Amino acid sequence: MKLKVLCPYCMGPAELVGGAVVFPHREEFRDRKYWYCGPCGAYVGVHRTSLRHKPLGRLANAELRLWRQRAHAVIDPLWMGGVHKRTEVYERLAHSMGMTREECHVSKFDVAQCKQAISTIRRMRRRKR
Repeated sequence: MKLKVLCPYCMGPAELVGGAVVFPHREEFRDRKYWYCGPCGAYVGVHRTSLRHKPLGRLANAELRLWRQRAHAVIDPLWMGGVHKRTEVYERLAHSMGMTREECHVSKFDVAQCKQAISTIRRMRRRKR
């Protein structure tokens, strides 16, 4: 059974493409797969081990990709430095945002959730001072 992925912006079907379509000047992404909506320019990567080409999250347009980068810039240093475990950071964030751990991943966030995650992490940091 073929997986159907819809673009959340135009509700049209996304197309499974190679990395050269999304990143034509980035050789290191050519062997990867992406779900891509041409009219919207939205895309999302695919789990490398998924035989059905399961998306890593939801398709993101340029605005959402920018907010996801901003969210990662605030969240990732908390676990990448080795002080906290990644799972701990996301568990605390999920609890603070009122969602399950499974729902709490930047690749699944919309713009509002990215903004909420950024402000939540900043509040958590201020409390620790």
